Amino acid sequence: MKNLFKQLNESGEGVPPFVFLQFLRQVYPRFAEQDSQHGGYRQQDAEEFWNEMLTTLDQVLKKKDSSESTVVERHMSGRMVTTWECAEAPDEPPTVRQEMFRKLNCHIDKSVNYLSQGINKGLEEVIEKRSETLGRNADYKSTSRIDRLPEYLTVAYNRFFWKASESVDAKIVKSVKFPLELDATEFCTPELAEKMRPARQHLRELDDKKALERKLAKQGKSAETDDKKDGDVEMKSGEGEASAPFELNPDLKADVGCNPSGVYELIGVVTHIGRTANSGHYMGWVRKEKGIGGPDPQGKGIPETQHWWYKFDDDKVSMVTDDEILRLCGGGDWHTAYVTLYRAKKLE
Repeated sequence: MKNLFKQLNESGEGVPPFVFLQFLRQVYPRFAEQDSQHGGYRQQDAEEFWNEMLTTLDQVLKKKDSSESTVVERHMSGRMVTTWECAEAPDEPPTVRQEMFRKLNCHIDKSVNYLSQGINKGLEEVIEKRSETLGRNADYKSTSRIDRLPEYLTVAYNRFFWKASESVDAKIVKSVKFPLELDATEFCTPELAEKMRPARQHLRELDDKKALERKLAKQGKSAETDDKKDGDVEMKSGEGEASAPFELNPDLKADVGCNPSGVYELIGVVTHIGRTANSGHYMGWVRKEKGIGGPDPQGKGIPETQHWWYKFDDDKVSMVTDDEILRLCGGGDWHTAYVTLYRAKKLE
C-alpha cells in the first residue's frame, strides 16, 4: 500500500494497482474468486474490502509486546456501550458490555428516509435468548450508545439483501439522505454528550462568526457597486466579536484521536451503481480541501461555502460540487452512497 500511494503521488496519470491487487488476493483469497458465468474475477463488496484493509493495517501497525494503541485504534475506532434488558423479568439486572467499533451501520427499510434514522435503527433491537431468571427463552431489548467517537467515522449503508426468489443479493435503491455535516451527539451516551457540549457550542459560534463575515463582505461589495458614501455596514450589538475562549473537557483533551465535539464533515463517499451485489460499478468521491491541490474551479453561481470533490471513475477523474454529492442518496438507478467517511470538524 505504501508503494501504491507513492506511485499515485508521483504520477500525473492513472496508476494500475496490479501489485496491490496481487497481494490483496493472496492475503484474502475470496477477493480472488472467479466468475464462472462471465469469466474473470467476481465482483466484490467495497465495504468488506474497507473492513479487511483496516483490520490488516491495525495488525501491521501494532508493535510487538506493546500495549500502545495503533493509529487505526486511536483515530478510526469508537467505543459502544450496549445494555440488555428483559421486559418480562423486570427484577433481572440488566447486562451491560462495552465493545469497540470501526463503523456505524445505516439500516434501511420503508420508514428510513435519513441517515440518522437508519443509524438509530441499528442502535436498538429486540432478540430472543434464554433468561435464567424465567428459566425459558424471552425477548431482550438491546440499547446501544456511543461513549467514544473517533476522529474518522465510517458509515455503511445496508443496501443489499438476499432475494431467494431470484437467488441474488438484491439492492435496496430507496433514497436515504445523508448530510454534509453530521452531528453524532444523538447516538451518544448522556455523559459523553455533556463532555462534548463546550466544543459543540464553540463550533456553533465559529460558524455564526464566519456567516457574519460573509454577510458583511457581501454588503460591502454591494455598497462599493452602488458607489454610496454611506455604505458602511451597521453591526448589531455583539456581532463580529471574537468568540469566547472555551475549556475542552480534560478527558477528551487527553484522548488522542477522538472527536471532542461530536460534529463531523463528510470527506469521502463510495457509491455503487447497479441492481445486485454481484454486478454494477463502484466509484469513489473525495472532497478537495480548500487551498490544497491548486485553486478551486470557478463557476457561475457557486457559493464560496461549497466544496469541490474529486470523482474517481476508474482512471477517469473529474470534479463536482457538494450539490452533486448530495444527489448520491439513492432512489433510482444512479450512483448510490454505500459507504460514507466523516472527519471530525476542526475546532479552529
